Amino acid sequence: MTRTTGGESAARIAARLGVTRVTVSRWQRATPPCHAVLLLSREYGGDLVAGMIASGHMTRDDFERSIDGAMKLVSTERLWAEIRSREAP
Repeated sequence: MTRTTGGESAARIAARLGVTRVTVSRWQRATPPCHAVLLLSREYGGDLVAGMIASGHMTRDDFERSIDGAMKLVSTERLWAEIRSREAP
């Protein structure tokens, strides 16, 4: 977590995330829950997948299997439509 937050204090991290300092301290002492990894990645611009793997919530194989499965469920047309919509000004 220190790498993600740049060494900020627990009080500063808590203020940025809208949680208590005690909660952040708990996350620092043990594996942070999934929702904490999500909050940290959003607030600090970290890679969510890397955070989930680093915290032990998933493995690289889990990620690759989930991507493979998801890609099988999405049509090529839908995928291109989504890409175009994200590129639109």
